[in-house]
Amino acid sequence: MLRVSLLISSALLFSCTETDTGNDTGSNEADTDTDTDTDTDTDTDTDTDTDTDTDTDTDTDTDTDTDTDTDTDISFSPTAGTWVVQELNTLTDECGVSGLSDEGGPGSTIQLTHLDGSGFNMTFDDGGQSMDCEIQSEAGDYACSLSQSENTTAQDMGIDCLILVDVMASGDFSEDGTGRIYSDITMAGEGDHCSAMEMVGISMPCQMVTESTIRLEN
Repeated sequence: MLRVSLLISSALLFSCTETDTGNDTGSNEADTDTDTDTDTDTDTDTDTDTDTDTDTDTDTDTDTDTDTDTDTDISFSPTAGTWVVQELNTLTDECGVSGLSDEGGPGSTIQLTHLDGSGFNMTFDDGGQSMDCEIQSEAGDYACSLSQSENTTAQDMGIDCLILVDVMASGDFSEDGTGRIYSDITMAGEGDHCSAMEMVGISMPCQMVTESTIRLEN
């Protein structure tokens, strides 16, 4: 019952509050509010960005390689024929043979023959030593390739020792029919009894250098 009474009381109270019979006679007020707002915003943004980037890279690389290799033929050439040794000088002698033989000494002969170009060959009649040579200049200078030979002198005497001889020669010729030969000679022994050569004063291996003066035979 109490809960119902409270609901009714609340309903009545709400009804009295909502009913309002008051007359409100007020003056008519004309409220004219004219708001004229003319806002002219002219924003002219002229942004001209002209970027002219002209990059001209002119790289002219001219590599001119002119290689002129002029091979001038040498006109000088020694006369072919027989050349005679006029003089022989021993400059050095580690072998101890200079006084044991007159081979290649004064009176010995050399046969000179021409090869292709500026080349020539010299063959010694004594011993048969032969070498190919080449003229190096118009002045008559020349150089020879290595010449190798075998000397059987010891074997001929019954000694088991073969003498190996290497010769490097060079020199020059003159237009008057003379010339010089520088010989660098190396000697080595091959055999069981080569040590016996020391008994006659020959010690191998060894080296000797000689100079010969030669003349064209008339």
